[in-house]
Amino acid sequence: MTDAHRLSEVRAVGGSYIAYCLCGHHESHSDRGKAAATLYLHVINSGRPECPTPHKTQYPNRIHAENAIWHFVAKPGTGRRPVRAYECPCGKHWHTSKQPTHERRAA
Repeated sequence: MTDAHRLSEVRAVGGSYIAYCLCGHHESHSDRGKAAATLYLHVINSGRPECPTPHKTQYPNRIHAENAIWHFVAKPGTGRRPVRAYECPCGKHWHTSKQPTHERRAA
C-alpha cells in the first residue's frame, strides 16, 4: 500500500458515512464499516495495472460474465456470440470473449 492510497478518515454526514482516501477518492455508505471496506477496494485496485481492453464490458465477477453470455445466446440473432468468460489481466473484473479457449497440444 502506498502513501498516496490509504484510508485517511471516515466522517458521518447526514444518515451516511463517507470514507476518504489520501488521494481524494471517497466512498459513501449507510454503514460505517461498509464505507471503509469499499474504500479499501479502491486502495487494493490502485496498485493493479489498468485494463488492457477498457472498451469491453466489465463484469464484477465470473458469474455476472457467464450470465451475460447466457442472455446473449438466448436472444435471437445471427453472428458470433461470446462463448467464454475470462478474468481480465488487470485482476479487477471479468470480460467475455468470442474466442474459444486455445488448448495446448502435446509436443
